[in-house]
Amino acid sequence: MNELKISSETKFSIYIIGAISFMGILVETSLNVAMTTLSNYFDVTVGIVQWVTTIYLLLVTIMMGAAAFLMHTFSVRKLFFAAIFTFLFGTFLCSIANIFIILLLGRMAQAIATGISTPLMFQIIFDRIPRKKIGLYNGIATMIVTLAPALGPSYGGILNTILNWRYIFIFMFPVSFLIAMIGYFKIYKSKASNHRKKFDWLGMMWLSLTLISFVYAFSLAGTYDWLSFEFIVMLLISMILVFILICHIRRTSNNIMDYRLLRNTLIRRHFINYFIISFINIGIAFVIPMVSEISLHVSSMTAGFLILPGAVLGSLIAPITGKILDKYGAYLPLIIGNALILFSLIGFTFFAYEISIVFIIIFYLILRVGIAFSFGNVMSSASELVEAQQKGDINAILNVSQQYGGSLGTVLVAAIISSLQLSNSDTLETIRIGSMLDYILLTILAAYALLLVFSNQRTEKKQK
Repeated sequence: MNELKISSETKFSIYIIGAISFMGILVETSLNVAMTTLSNYFDVTVGIVQWVTTIYLLLVTIMMGAAAFLMHTFSVRKLFFAAIFTFLFGTFLCSIANIFIILLLGRMAQAIATGISTPLMFQIIFDRIPRKKIGLYNGIATMIVTLAPALGPSYGGILNTILNWRYIFIFMFPVSFLIAMIGYFKIYKSKASNHRKKFDWLGMMWLSLTLISFVYAFSLAGTYDWLSFEFIVMLLISMILVFILICHIRRTSNNIMDYRLLRNTLIRRHFINYFIISFINIGIAFVIPMVSEISLHVSSMTAGFLILPGAVLGSLIAPITGKILDKYGAYLPLIIGNALILFSLIGFTFFAYEISIVFIIIFYLILRVGIAFSFGNVMSSASELVEAQQKGDINAILNVSQQYGGSLGTVLVAAIISSLQLSNSDTLETIRIGSMLDYILLTILAAYALLLVFSNQRTEKKQK
């Protein structure tokens, strides 16, 4: 392959596989502004309704854990069609759901599709894009997956207000069929490497149970309290599961992912940084609409529009930040990005009690620009630290980090607010205090993420 030549089939494959991820994430973030509506329609609590997002994020995470095996075992075309038809099936279930369990099953099917498509898109970039353009195309992939949360609250707010929540799913049908048709003609043909002969089902089980247990533990904290028997017991069970998972990883040579990559200090710090960015990104997307609706008394549609400018700008400049990495290296965009994220969260914390529409728009815009500088470039930087045959594993590991960060972020920030509601009947005051505590937590994490970037920069200088 010419050093800078990229085939049209490769480009189309990246875009249309990314479109599946885009739709999955769009629906996920759209539902954040329809939680109250769904709670009333299905006659269940908001805490139970939240599982349409939580179970989605968890299952996406679990599927991404299996991504390395799937990409070694099946061709790109087979994985594409598995993803798009699973997404269509899940969308159908959600659009006709008249009981909550049907909606949940539909969201689980959509999660399987997104869990296949997202790492597959990045893997095509690692496999078929010249090294000098990796940053640019990772930026494009980042734009695809981060534009969805930018548009999601507005998309969901408009449809939920003007029509009803079912149209969030109904409008996905024609787009999905179009993507399937384009994919039939344009997805490039590839052969599976069959590098992995056996799937580690036991490892998959322990990983899944570990991930689910921590999310469930923190959801119990929001339901019963942080000192409750239920939360403490579930947290202990989660820690035991971590120990079992580590033991399994150490004595198994055929793990679903090459966890040994995390022994590399630079990769481990990138992994944690990616987790924190995702935790902040999805966590704050849950807090801001709630604060806007209760503290500022705006509609769900308006709440979605408040974060639209920053989210769209951040997504659109992602390819530009990738080009900065290609030209100047990873640490310039990573330092800028993490510093902007920290600055914006300090702003949210400082003005938590005096928050206004203007402050939300400004600080969220800064936050999203920071994420644009950081998100895709973390993956690009980490991918340069491994051999070609390990690209699938680093891809899977980082995507698991991203999705689980979002899942845990949503549950944890919600639990902080929910636990306060147990002892305070004043909803407005609870939201103000709870959002401030959430902002403080996110600020601490952002400061740590920035320190990790500086630590990696120093370590690389010493190694050179």
